[in-house]
Amino acid sequence: MNKLMIVLPLSALALSACRQQPADPAVNDGCLHYSPAQTVLVGKTYSKDVTAPGKMTRKALMMKLDAPVCISPLASSHADFKRVDNIQDIELVAQSDIVDMFKLEGYRVRAKGALATEQGDGAAAQVGMTLLTIGPADPNQ
Repeated sequence: MNKLMIVLPLSALALSACRQQPADPAVNDGCLHYSPAQTVLVGKTYSKDVTAPGKMTRKALMMKLDAPVCISPLASSHADFKRVDNIQDIELVAQSDIVDMFKLEGYRVRAKGALATEQGDGAAAQVGMTLLTIGPADPNQ
């Protein structure tokens, strides 16, 4: 009898854990998502000079997407990141080999990485992509 009293509540707990959980609307909203999610984007690169007040000018490598996208946070992370709509220009941020990255200026590229909001005086765009990989969109280029 004691075994039955222990097994029944455990069985009920296990069954309730196996029920399908409702989908999180922030994950299924049709948008790309901020880090830690990774995404692949294709577009044409260009450079942009960015100057923050009282600082030197820097050159940012940008990507113009073929069509605007929306970007939203995953429900489980980055609650401080806000959904943005109609993003078409994204700054590409290199983890290394920044010189090689700028050799792709003016080309259509395929970039894989994580998206994050950019803030502050020196931001070149509302959203940046920290690159994992970047290369020509057409491997025959």
